[in-house]
Amino acid sequence: MNIAEIDSNFNVPDNVKRDDLIWHDVRQAPFSIYGLCDPTDPSTPFHRFPFEVGARVGGKVEDLNLRPAGGRVRFTTDSPFVALLCETHYPIGVMPHMTLAGSQGFDLYLNRENGETVFLKPFMPPSGKLGEHDFAGIVELGDGQSRRLTLNFPPYGTVKNLWIGLKKGASLSGGIPYRNELPAVFYGSSITEGACASRPGLTYQAILSKYLNLDFVNLGFAGAAKGEPELVAYMAGLKMSCFVSDYDHNAPSLEHLQATLPPLYRAVRDKNPSLPFIFMSAPGTNGGSRKIRRDYIESVWREAVSAGDRNVWFIDGYSIFSGDLEDECTVEWCHPNDLGMRKMALALMPVFKKIYGIK
Repeated sequence: MNIAEIDSNFNVPDNVKRDDLIWHDVRQAPFSIYGLCDPTDPSTPFHRFPFEVGARVGGKVEDLNLRPAGGRVRFTTDSPFVALLCETHYPIGVMPHMTLAGSQGFDLYLNRENGETVFLKPFMPPSGKLGEHDFAGIVELGDGQSRRLTLNFPPYGTVKNLWIGLKKGASLSGGIPYRNELPAVFYGSSITEGACASRPGLTYQAILSKYLNLDFVNLGFAGAAKGEPELVAYMAGLKMSCFVSDYDHNAPSLEHLQATLPPLYRAVRDKNPSLPFIFMSAPGTNGGSRKIRRDYIESVWREAVSAGDRNVWFIDGYSIFSGDLEDECTVEWCHPNDLGMRKMALALMPVFKKIYGIK
């Protein structure tokens, strides 16, 4: 028996049927899309970097480009409900380590007037939609007061087209701007991409964004992100306000890290002489090579500081999960769960506050 037949709280609607609803394409104004590449182009699925870059890099990175991790839509409306209709590029699938809400779903946040951002509801595919190419959902907001909203894209699903449904006659305008005009760029592994947060809004970048109102670009790639020269050259040329190197987990060996990390740093620094650059080692305390790699990344940071670079920071991933509930921070001793993601965000928070001048 389906558990939703026993407890209605587990029921996920598989359609939206309202006579008073109008669908709006998020590619059209006044919606603002963040974290994605050329998001208003209706001829392509939503993606994170130019397709020609993916073709040069090849392999997993080219495919993972279509996974819109870090994508967001902001808008303001007085509609008493918000509906969502998503057409996917690939069939909806399951990742054993993650919830459907976390891998394939969206989640909606309210940006309050006092600066707080709070979670409202998720939009997730029902299990009956597995293998299909679309799903819909609706969130009832109650009264018709004006609300400033942020919708997070899924980190591992694909999104070909996306529509937001609002009540007929409801107002619709742009969302609030981010603190930073240029985004922070995160480069790294499946952890960076979002595994294994239970919702998109609980990835460590999304948590930072929630509390600091920061725009960001997520260039995390599961099983890839190995300091590929073609991708490094692309990232170095981005207009950004901060760069986070978080690909330790995906470097196949210490020797590979030694061969790729200094060139990545130099490429970014050559194009961006004063850009804040954060070196972060992989989270986890499972000893052995992880500590050796941590020590090497720290040594690269120290060399940069010794050479006169005053815009570099080091985050010791080896110690991020230490302390309370240290053994409960991952799904399987690799990918962080929500607790692990929160600890990662808290480790980065003081550095980000300093970089962006936040008290």
